[in-house]
Amino acid sequence: MRLLTLLSATSAAAEIALSPFFGGLTDSLGRKPVVVGTMLVACLTNLATAVYPTVALVALSKFVASLVIGIFFLAAGALLADNFRSEPAKLAAASGILFALVNGSFGLGVALSGLLPSGLRYRYAASAAVGLCGLLLGANGIRESLPLADRVPFQLRSFNPLLSALMALSLAPLFMGDTLQVFCLSHWKLTNTQVSRLFTGVAIQGVIANTLSATLIKRLGLQLFTLLCTGSTLLFWAGFSTGVPRVAMVGAAAGLLGPARTLGASTMITSEGSRLGIPQGQLSGDRANLVAWLKVLGPLVYGQLYVTGTASGVPTLPFLLNCAFALAALLLVPMALAPAPSR
Repeated sequence: MRLLTLLSATSAAAEIALSPFFGGLTDSLGRKPVVVGTMLVACLTNLATAVYPTVALVALSKFVASLVIGIFFLAAGALLADNFRSEPAKLAAASGILFALVNGSFGLGVALSGLLPSGLRYRYAASAAVGLCGLLLGANGIRESLPLADRVPFQLRSFNPLLSALMALSLAPLFMGDTLQVFCLSHWKLTNTQVSRLFTGVAIQGVIANTLSATLIKRLGLQLFTLLCTGSTLLFWAGFSTGVPRVAMVGAAAGLLGPARTLGASTMITSEGSRLGIPQGQLSGDRANLVAWLKVLGPLVYGQLYVTGTASGVPTLPFLLNCAFALAALLLVPMALAPAPSR
């Protein structure tokens, strides 16, 4: 746990330092080089670990993976914003598809990893092979979305703090570290296979929620959709906070739309940034910087809450914190997602 926490904290700290740099880089060099570059680094690290799977290289691989995923989303978010910044509904739909693919791939990877021969070497080799396919597809299939005439240096502008707060509250539960996994193993006495099934189910839930987002946003509007998703998140964590497996599963089912809760804040951040004239690369860098801070603080806060809660007989304390975050986000949505004043 100490090693995992250290890796999560240091990679997030590096992401905090590098996000503004990479955000500016996407505005000056373009989106595609950053997207392809992150995939290349991850692929090479996994390949090295497959060839020589030592603890040091496994730790390095996890460090790099944690770092580059944030930078990948930074560049990918800027790329989507270039195409849909003036159409929030389409931007939310495209982002929903991206998140659905990520959730589906995560669940598929967890499920398929159990079919591989035992040993780290095979798993890292498979990861490197999949990464190579992604790298080749990215290099040959992604079109640059930022014309040469639009490439600008980094500029700092003012921004709506309520959107940043809503984004932070919505994202915080994603950075619990290994708290949920440890809880399931220690308190519910689940086997590794059962934990894998649980996480696969959560991934499938993410696919469904983000796939439905485009249709629901068109019918309900961005604000009502976000309220519904945030309420679903509250039900999800309320179930887990009881500490009863069956109640937790009922809460998980009721929280079906929870994984799509970040789309509203993310879409409005892009639209607001475009209205203020903030370069999308810089905007993505600032957003990635916020995520990186959560990556640092999340495992530390949730880990300490779990230890404290377990010692005092309330091991579900981290889940109660998530309930509080969801409730605060519910109260903030009407203000943060209010239509911008016309000028």
